[in-house]
Amino acid sequence: MRLISRIGTTLSAVGLAAGALTFAGGGTAQAVGGHCGYPPGQCTINFDQSSYFPKETVSFRTDKAFAKGESVSGHVHCRKHHHFGIGPYTANRHHRVNGSFVLPKGTPRGTCSVRLVGQSSGFDAVGSFFVKHHHH
Repeated sequence: MRLISRIGTTLSAVGLAAGALTFAGGGTAQAVGGHCGYPPGQCTINFDQSSYFPKETVSFRTDKAFAKGESVSGHVHCRKHHHFGIGPYTANRHHRVNGSFVLPKGTPRGTCSVRLVGQSSGFDAVGSFFVKHHHH
């Protein structure tokens, strides 16, 4: 595959060999992030641990999902309708967000999903982790 990073579009060798240079949608030429495949929503968030206790710091790093310097905000959705916002973060020069947040005290045991969205590109990255509780 050949990456044309100027417009953030990946063209396959098959498409080039056939002479088919097609751009899907009007926003493709402006897409500077979204290097995770097509559609860009396949980007993931990688956490420093697979599970956390409430009140612990959750640290993460995204795939190359966003525009350089882009403001990125997100939401965490957990069991029992427990959800909260995180961010804003700023994507680095490698199109990634390295960030952290503190898991609130009352977060229920179970899986939490996280979605970060670039405020200008609309690209997103998703991931999940498990919340564990101490046994008494």
